[in-house]
Amino acid sequence: EWGKPIRISDEGFGLTPHSGGDSVAVSADGKLFAAYVRKPEDLIKGGNPTRIITVDRNTRAILADDLVMNAAPEWADIHSNPGLVMDHKGILHLMTGAHYGGSFYHRAASAPHSSAAWQDQQTVGKDQSYVTLVSDSHNTLHLTPRNGNRLEYQFRPENGQWSNPIVLAWRGKDYKGYSVYYHHLFIDRNDNLYLAFSYNDKNTPELPKLIAVSSDHGKSWQLSSTAFLQSQIKGAQQ
Repeated sequence: EWGKPIRISDEGFGLTPHSGGDSVAVSADGKLFAAYVRKPEDLIKGGNPTRIITVDRNTRAILADDLVMNAAPEWADIHSNPGLVMDHKGILHLMTGAHYGGSFYHRAASAPHSSAAWQDQQTVGKDQSYVTLVSDSHNTLHLTPRNGNRLEYQFRPENGQWSNPIVLAWRGKDYKGYSVYYHHLFIDRNDNLYLAFSYNDKNTPELPKLIAVSSDHGKSWQLSSTAFLQSQIKGAQQ
């Protein structure tokens, strides 16, 4: 049975879930942490103020509503949705969105199960759009952004630096037009990574949905098979 909804903000800027659209809320230690972008007063130069709200799950009271970072671009952009995950040590990781020419920004919380203080901000790549972020059992973060006409992958080991991006899919070096991949990244209990994606360039019909899988923590990727997916489902049920 669902309880009554908790109003987080009257100034939320909305979501663009067709691509990225990963987790924006996590729950632990009797608290709910939710990330959102508050609509700036200046829509032209106010950026995309990315905040985390903390809710007591027992009393349903809002404990904090903190500005953590300001996301690219300089103007308000509903595509600049954040991603929020918690690693196995209880550390929150917030990734801001971006759209057309901006960079993602990442910050890790300073203490478990808390959004009160944050480590220094890290810039992650450039020209990225649509955050989709997960954390594995080794506290490694995995990220798949769109970058121009490419679909890329990056990772960050615990307390480390972000890797250089590798290209998972692209339209081709000679193509300079619009590309969108409708991508979403997931992880299972065995640390297998699943990237669901398609493709559209506004000139050709959308391709069928594909699933790429990595079973070695992002070192290699291949298109998944029905047999592999069935084996993982059976293994999880045992």
